[in-house]
Amino acid sequence: MLDHDDIAHALFGIQQMTLVVMGATDHLGRSEVEPEYFNMPAADAEMICFAISDVLRRVEELKDNLRAKPPVVIRLCEPPS
Repeated sequence: MLDHDDIAHALFGIQQMTLVVMGATDHLGRSEVEPEYFNMPAADAEMICFAISDVLRRVEELKDNLRAKPPVVIRLCEPPS
């Protein structure tokens, strides 16, 4: 079962990978030859691919873990008899 720490850890990892993507886009530049395209250093493109793959993996793991557990029903009061 996922507890608060499991979810917090997954969200922290997703946040870090999102920051990697944001950092890699700092070097994004408009192509002089084809202005509708952007260029970036290969290392930054590889970091984006890695980060997005990692985020997708983490989200899929969270969804699988949440789906595997039956929903919890909490009754605040008993229905009238």
